[in-house]
Amino acid sequence: QVINRLKRNDLMKKVLQNKFKVSSLFKTDSDLKNMRSIFTQEFNEVFSQGMKHYLDGDWPAAKEIFEKTLNMIPDHKDGPSNTLLDVIEENNGSAPDSWKGYRVLTEK
Repeated sequence: QVINRLKRNDLMKKVLQNKFKVSSLFKTDSDLKNMRSIFTQEFNEVFSQGMKHYLDGDWPAAKEIFEKTLNMIPDHKDGPSNTLLDVIEENNGSAPDSWKGYRVLTEK
């Protein structure tokens, strides 16, 4: 465990110094690749469109897309789509007037 902690601390240092991009792990880490294997290119493209609308504050368009991605993968309910649909619903389908493209996370 000490070796793993040292490796983790070294990686964290590289990340904080901008010498390592965590996103690169999605292409190289076998566990992450396996977990993401159910997501098709089509799903990723459609979900990305939904995220763009969501971040831009066009929540009606985002809602329509996330309703599609929610069940786009057979036998899988997409968690992020579900969460964003909940956020949109909690705000009556529209981004708040103070929307800046992000929301403060209030829970883990």
